[in-house]
Amino acid sequence: MVYQRKFERRYEDGNPFNRKFCACMSLRGGCALACTIWLGVNTYIATVSFMGYTPIFSFLNKPALIVLGTLSIIFSLVSLLTLYGLFVDTPVTLIAGALFLTFIVPIYLLDILANIFVFGIQKSLYMDWCLNKSKGLSNELIMIITEPPVGSVQVDPTETSSLNTYNCHKLWEDELKFSIAIFITMAICYTYWTLCISRYHQKLRDLFPQRVGPTGFMSYAQSRFLP
Repeated sequence: MVYQRKFERRYEDGNPFNRKFCACMSLRGGCALACTIWLGVNTYIATVSFMGYTPIFSFLNKPALIVLGTLSIIFSLVSLLTLYGLFVDTPVTLIAGALFLTFIVPIYLLDILANIFVFGIQKSLYMDWCLNKSKGLSNELIMIITEPPVGSVQVDPTETSSLNTYNCHKLWEDELKFSIAIFITMAICYTYWTLCISRYHQKLRDLFPQRVGPTGFMSYAQSRFLP
């Protein structure tokens, strides 16, 4: 009786940074994790944006929130499309997801950067919002206890000096610094994850360059996806 042994073609990349996702996971699993994070984060951002809030800023004008929410919905759909293409033998879906990601990621990051500039330019609007919001959550008159020789002083929240009482300026500075830190983190992670998905797609193309199906693209129908 003759046994036929099946051999699998293995893919070896000369660049060690292209073999693993974050140097600890397979490219396929890491790309799926990235798409899952994108899907969850952007769904949350889209939801709160259309409710009039943002996870990064405590105050942002309505047009900026609508643009951010719309881009987050598109980003979520692209992530879902890419996630589907990673686990289903449909090469058109995977190439479409990888292509859409190369467009939506830079646009999304530019929108976040634009929101940071808008937040910085609209400082006066933020101060008004902070003062009105604080007034609604506190008493009309605030007693500030100072040193015993001075005694107690009543402060009118409608005065400009009340901004110091509510720490509105300090809060604006902290949110601006926080938004810049968030943008840098998102830019690094999102760019790296997009490159990983592109590398995984290129990895499959290098393995099956001759397998062209009815769609005009390579077909993985007779082979399983690589890790």
